[in-house]
Amino acid sequence: MKNELSKKETKHLWIFFATTILWTWIVGMIPVMLGINNTTMGDYLFVFTASIAPSCVGIIMVLKTYTKEARRDYFERFIPTWHGAWFVLFYLPLFILLMTGALSLSLGEYPDFQTLKGFMQNPLSELSFIFFVQ
Repeated sequence: MKNELSKKETKHLWIFFATTILWTWIVGMIPVMLGINNTTMGDYLFVFTASIAPSCVGIIMVLKTYTKEARRDYFERFIPTWHGAWFVLFYLPLFILLMTGALSLSLGEYPDFQTLKGFMQNPLSELSFIFFVQ
């Protein structure tokens, strides 16, 4: 059995690697051009935008090169949690935690969680918060 890649697959591999490296280098040069390369903001800008390059390029390659049936099969395997309401219950707190962390890093302040602390001290206050806060 032959395990060689076809010319088309090899071309797609080269496009993937070239685009990923190009994205990473361009994003890596943005802090240098803005003069923020030795700062916390420059480091965060590089880490958060360069680290997503392989994933984003991979998804773009799937969308551009796969047939409709292959894309559907790929995303059904890639995102198996779309079935059921537990998807929201699991990923919503994860998303909120991620956004809280991103805001904390970008603003340089940490949240004080006063509302959450109030709910911990008086759990029944959650009912009034749910029903009466607009």
